[in-house]
Amino acid sequence: MSWLTIILCALVVLNATATAAVLRNGLFTARQRVLQLLLAWLIPVVGAVICLIVVATQKSGLDVTRDANFHPADAHWDVVPGHIGGTTAGDGD
Repeated sequence: MSWLTIILCALVVLNATATAAVLRNGLFTARQRVLQLLLAWLIPVVGAVICLIVVATQKSGLDVTRDANFHPADAHWDVVPGHIGGTTAGDGD
């Protein structure tokens, strides 16, 4: 197999990955999707990388559980089992 064939296959895989990522992302309008797909396929490597970066940044913005101040050591303070409405199961004592 020649180097040209390998490079073309890698290019097609990269663009197909970018295409799938853009189409799976539900945040973009139809026009935005079309423009991103044109970017990916008309400017192959750079366009595909830009599309993948845009999709990745859009997905990270959706994560409502992400908190910049969260520290794993504080996780036990986030959820208190049995704590409903300000009282715990044993508060009647």
